[in-house]
Amino acid sequence: MRVHLPSETLTGDAIDLRGRGLTVERVARAVREADSFVECPRPGALHERAGVVREAAALRVRTALALAARSRGLAAPQDDERARLERRLEALGDEPVERVDASDVRRRVADAASDVARLRERVAALQGRVRALRGTGDEAGVADAPGPTSSDPADPTDPFAADGVTATLAVLRVGEVRAPVVLACDRFDGAAAAAEWLDAPVLRL
Repeated sequence: MRVHLPSETLTGDAIDLRGRGLTVERVARAVREADSFVECPRPGALHERAGVVREAAALRVRTALALAARSRGLAAPQDDERARLERRLEALGDEPVERVDASDVRRRVADAASDVARLRERVAALQGRVRALRGTGDEAGVADAPGPTSSDPADPTDPFAADGVTATLAVLRVGEVRAPVVLACDRFDGAAAAAEWLDAPVLRL
């Protein structure tokens, strides 16, 4: 990796760019653009998703983990199905599409929407009941109310529950990243420590 600055050219897998007047956005754009002041390997899908780490980071962990697995040459269960559907779409080409009566589909969609609305009303009623019971100190009937799902960030049983920075760093470590990670958070002693832990090149900001 090379970083061409007006006064010098920096090389290596761990480069500290703090105090040089560069923003995270500018450096991230330079990493992802071929014609820029940063010379580095082309970023892959994982880097596009998680290659910039900052304190306000937000990440869809399951999606990023799937990309990390693919970066290691592993296939997700849905990859074969996706490939099959893509082949079918290519095979269709410009063949005319037969017109179909969509009225039955519309009716089923409307019925499903009504069911969803009724379920939401039921959930709201149960949640109101729980709040009322807790307010009076009465624990009876609380078990009837829906609890947090595994996607709830406050759920301690969710294995993916973590703050954005921690989750992003963990995903980058399990994946394989060849383009430099743009690191704008204080989780390491320096760029070299971050590069060693991530096993990836790092640009520290």
